[in-house]
Order: sequence, then structure tokens, then C-alpha cells
Amino acid sequence: MKKLFLILGLISLTTLSFIACNSDNDDNNHGQSTMSPDSLPVSAKNLVSTYFSGISIKSASQSSSPNIYNSVYKALLTNGFEIDFDKNGNWTEIESEHNQAIPENFLSGEVPEILDYVKSSYPSNWIVAIEKEHYGYSVELNNDLDLIFNQNREFVGIDVDNDDNETVISYTSLPQAAQNFVTTNFAGSQYVTVKKETEAGKTSYKAYLSTGYKIEFDSAGNWTEIESKTNSDIPGTLIPANIKTYISTNYAGYTITGIEKEVYGYNVEIVKGVSDIDLKFDPNGTFLGIDH
Repeated sequence: MKKLFLILGLISLTTLSFIACNSDNDDNNHGQSTMSPDSLPVSAKNLVSTYFSGISIKSASQSSSPNIYNSVYKALLTNGFEIDFDKNGNWTEIESEHNQAIPENFLSGEVPEILDYVKSSYPSNWIVAIEKEHYGYSVELNNDLDLIFNQNREFVGIDVDNDDNETVISYTSLPQAAQNFVTTNFAGSQYVTVKKETEAGKTSYKAYLSTGYKIEFDSAGNWTEIESKTNSDIPGTLIPANIKTYISTNYAGYTITGIEKEVYGYNVEIVKGVSDIDLKFDPNGTFLGIDH
């Protein structure tokens, strides 16, 4: 991504992050009460029937007053999508619980310019969440990348969701061991965003790849966590043999989508359909239990 986009995207992110944090608190102050899906505004029900044909509303709720995004109603669909609406039934946010792609007919009908940009710039990725903001739109891709668009649906920049202790860096600033790790194990991937984090005197790095993987490294460039945002397999050479054997024997058909080094050994995430399980192993790959 061009530096200009990053600069534009970061101009107001401190303010936006502050607003987002306040919105979380704001949500907590607006009590949600359950309601019958049939009681949702007609326009909200029409949107679901138009863009989610054959899918029903599992549950619905209503806030006592609008939050900062003017959301009043919330509908959870049986396929795992959650949609927020304002008091008139206009959508304010839609997101997937299972990293599913938002239906293309919804995007082409509601935000065609955003859909065109994502398909052109990120052809291997898809949109899993979109939210109307006071400045325009916030879009999350399946590789954990957040894109910012203005009210005219024009691309503004990348929201890298930096904390005060994080900075965006060039991939060439990664420790050489980290660069070698990516080249060896993720051939064909490109760096989308790389961040450096300094906390309590310790430095770590996060690399987001075009193929949907996020990799975290320690200060020396040793990997500490690998996660696939597209539910793709973690390269088998990176999974200890005993762990692979245990999973293939006891969880046939599951995909290993994440692995993290822990003080006790490893935490491994496996996925099959909508089933998502975290397993714990010791340093030798001996199964310890399910991480609830």
C-alpha cells in the first residue's frame, strides 16, 4: 500500500480510536432488551429478506436509546451474521461471526464503490464487517485489515488500530530472522502492514500478510503466534509433529488456523465449519486439555 494511503489513514486515527473506545462504553449504557423479530421495523426486515434470502432472524433486541452510531435495533441471523439498525430500520453495521463474506449483492446494492475498491485492491480477500461512521465507513477484511472510506465511499486509508505503544514500520525493519521466516514459510505472500510494539521495555512485531496470515514475533524475530484470518491451514512444517498427530487422530477434518506459544507450551486453534476449538499442549506436544 502506498505510503500516502497510510499517512491519510492515520491522520485522524487517534481521535477515531478515542471515539471508538467511547462508543464501547456508550453501548454499555444503553440497555438491550429482547424483542420479537417480527417487531423490527419493516425496512430492517426487508433488508434481511432481500440480501439474505432463505435466512431467518434468530433473535432481536432493542436499545433504550441510540448509541453514538444511531444504532437502536440488533438482529442476529441464523447464519451467524449480526446486523444493527437505526430507529427507522436503516442498517448501521453488519458483521460476520465466522469470518464469512458479507453477501456481494448487499455490497453492490448498498456500497458499490467500496466493493469495487476491495475487489480491485485485495482480490484474494473479502469483507467480513462494515460499519457506518460519522466520517463515512469502516470496513474489515478477512485478513484483519481495517479500511477507512469517507462519506462518498472514497478510500481514505488503512486503520492499523495502533495503540500508543505501536508504530507502523517497513517490513525491512523487521529482524532478519522474522523476514527469513516469512520468506521460507509463506512464499508468495506480500506484507500488507507491519507494526512494532514496545511495552514494559519489551519489543515485539506484528506482520499482516496478503494471504490472510498474521504473525507475531519477539524482539529477536522468533515467531510467537501465527493466525490465519481466512481459516486456512497453518503450514504443516510449523506445527510440532506430536500436535499434528493428536489433531489428525482426534479431530479429523479440522483445520489448524492458529498456533501460539504459551508458558505451558502451545495453544492451537482448530476449525471445522462453525466449530472453533482451542487446544492446549505442553512443550513436547502432549495434549493438556481444551482451553474454554
